[in-house]
Amino acid sequence: MDAREQRGLVIAATCKIDKAQRGAYYVPSQTRAGAKYRVEPDQQRCDCKDYEAMGLTCKHLYAVRFVIEREKNADGTTTVTETLTVTETVEKKVRKTYKQCWPKYNAAQSSEKDRLQELLFDLCRGGCRGTRTQGEGTEAAHAP
Repeated sequence: MDAREQRGLVIAATCKIDKAQRGAYYVPSQTRAGAKYRVEPDQQRCDCKDYEAMGLTCKHLYAVRFVIEREKNADGTTTVTETLTVTETVEKKVRKTYKQCWPKYNAAQSSEKDRLQELLFDLCRGGCRGTRTQGEGTEAAHAP
């Protein structure tokens, strides 16, 4: 494998080579950003300076050959690579919210401990006897 063929292999492996109409391909330039060369593998032609000056197979032709070979299957069919853009629409569910009466909320929070102690006092005043001994309170639940 000569140097041009090796560079063509690198281009085929690392660059996006676009297929054009009538069997032509567009291969990106390695030295000029944004530039592309038109390669016609059936006619063994490329519009790069190297091919036009020397008339030899350039790295762009080799790159296209590698791409074509990579896309052929053992049964003779060809793999076609296409780009597909998918968009998804997501419907956001809006949660219902309620207005908060902040003065009442703040008043409830600040008096909560005092109110709880009052309720516990009233509850225990009628019949709290302190701690229960083991088995106390279970007789009524099991009585016939």
